[in-house]
Amino acid sequence: MTDGPYSISRNPLYLFSLVGIAGIGAQIGSVLAIVVLVFAAYLAFDMAIRGEEKYLRKRHENSFADYSGSTPRLWPDLSLWRESDNLPLRSASAMRSLRDGMVFLGAWAAVEMIKLAQSLGVLPILWTLPI
Repeated sequence: MTDGPYSISRNPLYLFSLVGIAGIGAQIGSVLAIVVLVFAAYLAFDMAIRGEEKYLRKRHENSFADYSGSTPRLWPDLSLWRESDNLPLRSASAMRSLRDGMVFLGAWAAVEMIKLAQSLGVLPILWTLPI
């Protein structure tokens, strides 16, 4: 797939996952949490991307070399956008993506429950960050 989001970034899912993870850090209310969570996720994603690229280079050789030479690895270049008239959408894939995104909703709910428990005195606040 080289059209749509894959025309501006080779890894749009990881990119937008980092945005979502930054949002989780923002929900915590700490700039430090944002930085730590995004950095930790970036390290994990970087390892995954390296493994995926190794596989793709081996499987698709020249076509992946051309694609990786013209499309940014993570940070998007919006000027490269290519639309596809034949982009298939399968309900199973869409449902899997929706299910994967539920992790962020679950993280939000967990943060809100922790904050509620702390405000009620049920869960102690062990330390606070100065930021």
